[in-house]
Parts: sequence; structure tokens; C-alpha cells
Amino acid sequence: MSRPDNVVALKLAAPKGKLTCSLTVPAVGNDKIKSTVVHAKGLITLHNVYVNGKGGYDCAVRVAVAGGTVACDGQSIQLANADAATLVMRVEPYKAGETEPLARLTQSLARLKMDYEVLLKPQAQAHGTIFNRVSLDLGGTPAERGLATEPLLDLTKKQNRLPAALLERMYDAGRYEFICAAGPDTPPNLFGIWTGTWQPAWSGDYTLDTNLQLDIESAFSGNMAECLAGYFKLMEEFVPDFQVNARKLYGCRGLLSGSRASNTGLHLHWGNGWPGQAWTPGASWLAHWFYDYYQYTGDRKFLRHRAVPYMKECALFWEDFVKGTEDANGKFHFSPSFSAENGFGDNASQDIAITRELLTNLIVACETLKIEADGVTRWKVMLAKLPPYLINEEGQLKEWSIPGKGEHNDHRHLMHLYGAFESQEFSEEADPKLPSGAGGPDQPVAGSQRDGHAWAHAHGSLRRHAGDGERGLRPAPAYGHRSLHVCEHDHCPQ
Repeated sequence: MSRPDNVVALKLAAPKGKLTCSLTVPAVGNDKIKSTVVHAKGLITLHNVYVNGKGGYDCAVRVAVAGGTVACDGQSIQLANADAATLVMRVEPYKAGETEPLARLTQSLARLKMDYEVLLKPQAQAHGTIFNRVSLDLGGTPAERGLATEPLLDLTKKQNRLPAALLERMYDAGRYEFICAAGPDTPPNLFGIWTGTWQPAWSGDYTLDTNLQLDIESAFSGNMAECLAGYFKLMEEFVPDFQVNARKLYGCRGLLSGSRASNTGLHLHWGNGWPGQAWTPGASWLAHWFYDYYQYTGDRKFLRHRAVPYMKECALFWEDFVKGTEDANGKFHFSPSFSAENGFGDNASQDIAITRELLTNLIVACETLKIEADGVTRWKVMLAKLPPYLINEEGQLKEWSIPGKGEHNDHRHLMHLYGAFESQEFSEEADPKLPSGAGGPDQPVAGSQRDGHAWAHAHGSLRRHAGDGERGLRPAPAYGHRSLHVCEHDHCPQ
């Protein structure tokens, strides 16, 4: 798969004169897509129209043969007695009303040189430039590093230990998958680009209450900042829909995201037992990477023209949402408030933490750029009015910062620990009680011990953030046999 040329290239080789085969591409087998396939000599095209949507996508496959003969009967392309064949495919979406998108696609494909090695070279350079910037050496032995992935996974399960070589492999696999799935127009979706089905679980969409965030979490530490181009583009395209959500659900300005999105950012996901409409901090969490990009790159143009405008829209929502809710102590009251996938309760700690991070980053950004003096004044007042975090009798950070509301620890979402795993707000220097309550060495951490998703959050990253890395890795061998997913979700193919 070539990033520079936007094609998939395949070379078929055989002993001289021994390549004989038939090449055919079936119509798309989905009742939501009207698919027209044309087989011609050296070219196969598919024109695909979304029956209920706007536009569709086209596909073209060029076939070049060395030696032998090529024939076509309208149903397939037949190669006989050839030495080798090169197939080059390109897929491009189009919008309703576009003029002759398939013709443009085939014309652009015709300009490519049909040479596999020529096509491979720029792809290897483009991918390798990003991938080879970072390496991880955890002391894996040469023998275990030399094992193929399946034997290495079998060894993990058999010996009930997590070899350093497997952790190194997992790190590289994660970066490889992110590079492959992060495009210029969109970030990785729930299952990346490897679903193999028209009906992936959860529609293979953009799940915005943790999954997309986990997909892009390593972009900066892995030195892959340019791979976030599609993320920023998509979030900015969602802005008008997020504004509609905020206005129609809460009468607020600014941005409100749902927990899931696809080709629309409109809030469509809620129902009995799933009050997604009450989960309000999503857009502000998504703003985290806008500011992080500036911190990582130092790009003030990006900060001024993209990060600050997005963060300002997020701040507008909170300005309206908490207006007039001050209690007797002058602190805001967040209601309704839904701790992601875990239940109702006013003043969810996630809401407080995400709002605090957003306003803090926005203030620093605007002061850096010497802009928005009035806004900075408002946001500082809001920061001072945020309710405090609470610690329960067991020393745990409470999921809802209100007295009398108990915890629900046996779950996989850990949004109340946002200050530990995302914003880095919790530190021994600022308040020793917070990092301890968020999973320090002496505290239990919320999250089901039986859930790999929860382990990835709590029993891995949070323990390590709290300085307890050894304990954080203890459950890992139990999940080692299924750790090399093609994306971060539990139900991905392995």
C-alpha cells in the first residue's frame, strides 16, 4: 500500500512462462451499495453508488503483464504463460454531483508506471521515515526477538510472563497500525482498516468516549505528529454538527459531541440504559490533542488559527452550561453529568478535570499569543469556581464529586481519573492525595480485573503513571495471548 501514490500494488511472479490465471473482481455484496463492474483488457473498474447516501466510491485495477498473453471475456481477465503480472488498485470516494469521477480515477491511474519496485520505493521511504524515528529497547533477548509473533505469544501464555521482546513488538505493531490507518482526511476508526466485513461491531465508527483517543494517544510520543492531520480535519468538519448538538440539547453555544460519530457529528446515540445525551465533556476532551500538537511542535500558526478557535468553542459551551449553577460556596454544579459508561451523578470528576484542562490550556495559549484578554479574564474566574475533587473513606478519588454518592468500581471506564492518565494534572507536588487516590501503590483502582480494556487503562497506564510500573504489568501475561490487536478495542480481530 503506497501512501505517496495512494494505491495498493501487488506483484504476481512465477517461473518463466508459468503464470496462468484468471483475474476477476465481484460486485460489492451489500444492498446499500449499487455496484457496477466492468472487466476490460488490462483494466477492471467498479463504480459504487450509496443507495441511501450522497455519492459513493470508485475503484480501478490496472493489470500489466510481462510475457505471455492477455485476454478478456467481459467477466474476467485471463493471463496465459506469463512471466509476471503487476496489479495496481486505487479507491477514491466521490460526492453526489461530481462529474465523471470514475474517468478521472482511471486517467490518474494510467499515469503511474506499472513497476512494482518503482512504486515500492517511495512508499518504503515515506513509511520508514516515520516508523524509524523511534525505537524501544526493553532488553529483549536476541532469541525471543527472533521469534515470529505467534510463537512469541504462545511463549507468553505457556510461561505466564510478559517477555520484553513481546512488549517491544507490541509497541512497534501499534505504531505500524496507526501509521497505516491515519490518513490525511480521517483518523483511524474503531477497527482501523482491517475489518474484512460490511458489518463491523459498533458500525466501525468513531467512538469518541475513549476509543478514538486511545487510537491516537501515542502520536506524539511515537514522533508521528503529521499522522494527526486527518484527526484535526475531521474534528473541524464536525464543528457545525457539534454546535447543533449544544444548541438543541442544552440551549448552549459552543460544542457538544456525542459518544459516537461517523459521517456526521450529530448526537444520535442514546437510549434506555444509555444516557449518552448527558455525557457532555467529549468535545473538550477532543481539544486535548489540538493543544498537545502545539506543545509538541511549537507551531504558533496552528495554535492561533486552529487550536485556539476550537478550544474557544468548547469553552463557550461550559460558559453557558454552568452559568448560574454556583452553590453556597460559589462553586459550579455540573448537572446532568454522566461518568462515561458508568452512571449518573452530578459533578462527575471527568467533567471537572476536562473543563479544568481546557480552560487552563486556553488561558496559556491566549496569553502566549497575547490575544483574547477579556476571555482570559472570564476563564480564570471559571477556573476558580470549579468544584474540588473529593476523596472517599477508602482513600480513592470519587467518581462523582458530591457527598453521599458511592463508587462503582467494577467497570472498565476510568474517566474520573482523567487527571492521571490524560491531563497530567495529578502530581505529588500539587496534591499528594490525588495521585494516590487515582491508583497509587496503596490504592485499588477502579476497573474490572477481568477486562483487558480496563487493564489497559487502569492496571497498566495508571499504575505506571503513579510510579508503580511493576504492579501495573502483573496482569499483563493473562492478556498477552490476545494483545496484538489491529486496533485498541477488545473485539478487534487478532
